[in-house]
Amino acid sequence: MTERDRQRLIDLILKRISEDDFLSGFPVNPINNTGYLLSELECGLRDKDAKNVEYAMILGFRFKLFDRQTVNVLCKLLAEDWHYKHEDIAQLMQKMKDPRCIEALYATALKTFAYLTHDNVFPVLLRIGLESGAM
Repeated sequence: MTERDRQRLIDLILKRISEDDFLSGFPVNPINNTGYLLSELECGLRDKDAKNVEYAMILGFRFKLFDRQTVNVLCKLLAEDWHYKHEDIAQLMQKMKDPRCIEALYATALKTFAYLTHDNVFPVLLRIGLESGAM
């Protein structure tokens, strides 16, 4: 995703442009091209690009693009420590209820991420599990 595309996405989220304006100026229609989100997440994972992962997640949430195709890359991203989307990924997996997420969630449950050290109550995934009653 280019900087221009990222800015358009922010403009959409902040309601500076309409969804139609966004889609008409975006390189692909992410709604009709289900592989686009997967490609962006994989690119972020491959390049260890936290910014790309963040914007791909924003796009995925905005257009409800997360599906069974994205589970494997989300599991891989959850294990990585160079981005800041662990809570979003864990909450997404909780809603997806895909059995492929269990091992990744378990492996990450007790990890401590440096960017979350201000939150010393519980590690991120343990807290999510307790909130949902899953643990």
